[in-house]
Amino acid sequence: MPATVKPKVIFIDDEKDLAASLAEKFSAQYDTLAFLSAEEALGHINNDVAVVVADHRMPGLKGVALLARIRKDNPEIGRVLLTAVGDIIPLGELLNDARPNYVPKTPELFDHLGDVLADAVAGNRRRRNLDQERSQLRAALRVQTGHQRLFTDLIGTDQALRAAIASGRVAAKHDHLKVLITGETGTGKDYMARAIHFEGVRRERPFVKCNWAHFQRQLAQSVLFGQERNVFTGAEQKHGTFRDADGGTVFLDEIGDMDLETQPSLLALFDGGEVHPLGYSGKKRITVDVRIIAATNKDLRSEVSAGRFRGDLLARLSDIEINMPPLRDRKADIPLIARHFVIGAARDFGLDSVPIDESVDVYLQSLTYPGNFRDLSSMINKAIVEMVKAGEKALELRFLRIAASSQGGASVSNRGSLDEALSAFTKQFLATALRRNGYNNVATAKDIVRTDRNVRELREKFNL
Repeated sequence: MPATVKPKVIFIDDEKDLAASLAEKFSAQYDTLAFLSAEEALGHINNDVAVVVADHRMPGLKGVALLARIRKDNPEIGRVLLTAVGDIIPLGELLNDARPNYVPKTPELFDHLGDVLADAVAGNRRRRNLDQERSQLRAALRVQTGHQRLFTDLIGTDQALRAAIASGRVAAKHDHLKVLITGETGTGKDYMARAIHFEGVRRERPFVKCNWAHFQRQLAQSVLFGQERNVFTGAEQKHGTFRDADGGTVFLDEIGDMDLETQPSLLALFDGGEVHPLGYSGKKRITVDVRIIAATNKDLRSEVSAGRFRGDLLARLSDIEINMPPLRDRKADIPLIARHFVIGAARDFGLDSVPIDESVDVYLQSLTYPGNFRDLSSMINKAIVEMVKAGEKALELRFLRIAASSQGGASVSNRGSLDEALSAFTKQFLATALRRNGYNNVATAKDIVRTDRNVRELREKFNL
């Protein structure tokens, strides 16, 4: 299971020793970077950054001007201004209601900044979650109204997923690249293929999908490349998939199931864009301009070794290869993905929103999902049905247990055993206490009979 990604915090101060000391001080909790000027830091400030801490009085661009720029360009990023004591009052007047947190440079700077940073990181996370929820609503609308997908529909912060999306964005910009998407059944290969097309230069042209798992071998040539009238008794003329998609994208799903007899025809298409309909005897070459995106849940290199797939075809298909990670390796993303499915299932019953009991998240993260998103989606749908049957308005753990027992696809994981279970419980307990106390460390510490330092350490550990 991938390690939790630390929030990224950037420190900017023209006092070299102070900038380095701040970065070192908080490096255990955060992924820290230190810069000596705003201009030097600007190229590193993007949506991956959680908080920017900037000194006000610096040569060149002042801290207050930098943070104002960040607020405009990257509103999710938390902003903290370091000030000399005498600067506090005029800066308060200057910044008005849009001001960031500001911390005076006193002997207590390091202690004070620790609490401010924790709150700023929590605020960044809340804003990102809100953006994710909005994205989910927009994605649900796209699913309802058509087959378009965008990269924002691939929900989650898992490192392997973000790497896959980064590769997908490269593919979208360069439509001459052939793409091979790998991963288990239900990991979102179809979504990735559609996102590459609909965020690419061919977005206004057709997107045509062929699933080789459903193909009959004897019909493959005709379906892909077309056929002439009366090539066999009763045959009608068909253009075939590649001509139907001319100018657009053909998505060859489960290409690992393509038979060896059809594979050479696909290689011929790669060489000159030429298609050969069954029964065509004309002299004019028939050519098409299509982008090829393929996907498989098989290990094609093993298939090549076994003689079931051509090595030269695999090489031509995979200018860029994108692997979609399984859901069991994305535990931290499961609550967010589950809420996406809840939105869709609730809408089918005319419900605007469905509150989710906090024990549900812990339970969902304890399951394995052999069918990945399909298992999770199916379970959520069944749980919503059980909730409606019971006349309830909130999704409770008992409904998920009923759904899981009837489904059989997802099961409780025994890996990690007691340690993982205790860690999950602690995280959920602390999250509830933080919400109850307005994310105030001191109030939360009193509530759960712990020190505020202990609360800060736990928040950092669980990325809360």
